[in-house]
Amino acid sequence: MPDVLFEQLEARRVLAGVTIIAHGWTEGLTEPPWVDSMQHAIAERLTRSGRDATLLDVTVTQTQSLNLVISRGAMQGPTLHQSNSGELVMAIDWSTADGVVLVKNYHQTATVAKMLLDVLLSPQFLPEFGLGAPLTSLPLHLIGHSRGGSLMASLARQLGEHGVWVDQLTTLDPVAVKQDEVPTITRNVVYAENVWQHDAVGFFVDSAHSWLQGAANRDTEGLPNGYKTLIDADHSNTHLWYAATVDPTGDVFDGEATLADGQRSQWFTDDEALGSAAGFAFSRIGGRANDRNPAGRGGDHQGWASRVEPALVGDQWPNVGDIVPRGTWTVRPGQTLEVDFRLEDRDSISRSTFFLDPDTNPYNDNELMNIGAFAAPGSTDFAFEEAFTWNIAALTPGTYQIGARIEDGGRTRVRYADQPVVIEASTVPGAGQLFAGPEQAPWPVAGPDGTVGFAVSNTLGSAVIARHEAGETGWSATNLTPRTTAEPSGATISWFDPADQVQYAAQCTATGTRVFKQATGNSWSSTTISTAISGAIPIADQLQVMVGPDGTVHLTGLTATGDLVRYYKPAGGADWQFENLSDDQLTPYGQTTPSFDLRTPLITYVTSWGGLNIAGLDAAGNIHSVWWAPGMDGWRASNLTATYKAHVLAGGLTAYLTSWGGINLAGLDGDGHLQVTWWVPSMGGNWSQADLKVLAGGPTFQLGSLSSYVSSWGGLNIAGRNRDTGAVEVYWWSPARVGEAVEWATAPISQLVGTAVPALSNLRGLAGDDQSLNVFATTVDGQVVRLFWLPGADWKYENITTTAAWVG
Repeated sequence: MPDVLFEQLEARRVLAGVTIIAHGWTEGLTEPPWVDSMQHAIAERLTRSGRDATLLDVTVTQTQSLNLVISRGAMQGPTLHQSNSGELVMAIDWSTADGVVLVKNYHQTATVAKMLLDVLLSPQFLPEFGLGAPLTSLPLHLIGHSRGGSLMASLARQLGEHGVWVDQLTTLDPVAVKQDEVPTITRNVVYAENVWQHDAVGFFVDSAHSWLQGAANRDTEGLPNGYKTLIDADHSNTHLWYAATVDPTGDVFDGEATLADGQRSQWFTDDEALGSAAGFAFSRIGGRANDRNPAGRGGDHQGWASRVEPALVGDQWPNVGDIVPRGTWTVRPGQTLEVDFRLEDRDSISRSTFFLDPDTNPYNDNELMNIGAFAAPGSTDFAFEEAFTWNIAALTPGTYQIGARIEDGGRTRVRYADQPVVIEASTVPGAGQLFAGPEQAPWPVAGPDGTVGFAVSNTLGSAVIARHEAGETGWSATNLTPRTTAEPSGATISWFDPADQVQYAAQCTATGTRVFKQATGNSWSSTTISTAISGAIPIADQLQVMVGPDGTVHLTGLTATGDLVRYYKPAGGADWQFENLSDDQLTPYGQTTPSFDLRTPLITYVTSWGGLNIAGLDAAGNIHSVWWAPGMDGWRASNLTATYKAHVLAGGLTAYLTSWGGINLAGLDGDGHLQVTWWVPSMGGNWSQADLKVLAGGPTFQLGSLSSYVSSWGGLNIAGRNRDTGAVEVYWWSPARVGEAVEWATAPISQLVGTAVPALSNLRGLAGDDQSLNVFATTVDGQVVRLFWLPGADWKYENITTTAAWVG
């Protein structure tokens, strides 16, 4: 299996699926009632199963000049960002454009299909929902009757020209008239079904081509009752038959004709179970997509149906689907499971990210976590099967959906597995607990006795501490807040208090700012300090810690209303104190809290003379600092970019301080160059700028990937992810390089460890008291790993999630 690569989880607004229904020739100028009936029956089926449906009507109208225009009606049902399913059911009314010569003005089905294709490819089709992506991002189910069958088959073919998979094509006695496109099944159609009748009469005499090569064909000739017209009863009964599979119980009235419940045994075979195991049952919504007839599936999707190869037009869309855990749909935290899938991208390299979701709507931004990723080795003109390893983290027992997102440039498709996975409670203590929650980075800490460790909030929001004691060979981990149900919480941070040499941790929780203290061994106590201080306001975001040279510990962050606050405990003090820096320090001096861009994290640093600094970027990339130094009568806010002519940055900051009093603020410019704004006492009030990419000839980095650390011998290190490869690399300097032509050097850490390293994120550097250099990080599914170096040894890689022993 090729290496699994990381793709950052992004909050994209796309739907779960679109079903499109099109009628055929009509005698009048209005849509036949059965289309609206089927549209609402699909919505009702979703509602009965506890899922939402959003309805949309689209009209293709012929103008007086015989041109065609397309328009859309208002949405019906919940807005898409509120839907728990993200399903859109669309009805196409082309009644003024579907006539034939001598009856009405005639338009070829391929022409109308091209108009619908343009709609599906347009990112602006649903502007009021801010979708930002075309409906071709979604699984598509196309349903068409009579000439509508030709229309939907043509639309499927034209989608195939752009590389878009059509999840299902349903043709109901399809007919091509005059220059209409004769229906064929192209290779981009995952599953095709054709409900037809073999002995048409009247206008549709000799329509034997209604049988389709490459589809699962169902002949419905001679059904009793239903439509009773003399010339086309069997032709119309095909869509009534399908309507009875959308609503497989009781009488079915489609606005024109009725199939009585007592007639079902005459309309369906024993295997079709009165309609509950036929037709719509094998759609995504119907729930039996995994049981689709191989005669309707092409060879790309484990079937034997023959397919027609569509021509290729323009940039090709990537596709992913057929997502199936290998062996079981019931799993437990701590297990490892292979998940199979198929993908295709006909003209370039694409990347797939897999995630867990409590529902099937990625539009509502409630995805839980990444569980795997895959980078295709190159383009391919056929769908191929692959797999990724899912290391199952701690989650509340329940039912979850596995989703996949495949991206190629600006073209993205999303697909969910056709059935949910059930996560049961683990029977093994600590199983799956050491997985970082979404966007939770490990917070490294160095103990005075050579201990190296970190704190992290896991997938359940629990605060977890992991430690590697000096002289020990392995890691131990302790869950400070064990729970079995998720609770809103933020990052967990940690520090050693110089006053008592004891490790502490802190976390933002739904009940307040919580501090943990190591008691004895693996025993910890905790206090919610925000409730213990009168007038204190909990920190809701951007929790950071500073330990001053006088031993005072400062916890800083933002409240829910955006105030910058701090909790502090003087050296040897037993009680925490609270201060609102925004209200008590900045406002009285006529200053305002900077408008930090919270898409990038804030940082803190303490100078050797006791200066306290909270820094971050605004939306324009300017560096802002809220700071205090001994001798000042209050805190101040400064725009360092404007004051010192620093580079405009993106993706966040990292700070590293030298033993000779130097302050260094590092970040990335828009090109990924590593820019450093730096100062030393000898420079007085002047700051300098350095482009390390230019100085060292090193790599460009991905935005948001920087972390820095300073070794005990004064070595300066800035780690990041290579923008082109995703590998971890480091810019480094040491006093021994002073005087060399190029004092800064680079090292590809991921390539130095001698073993395959997965792509990593959330880098956090640490220089340990044992002289170790460490880069902690997380994998795509939240496993915590470490790249580390000790004097006299090579760089090494270890997976702490899979090796740590649980204690306490």
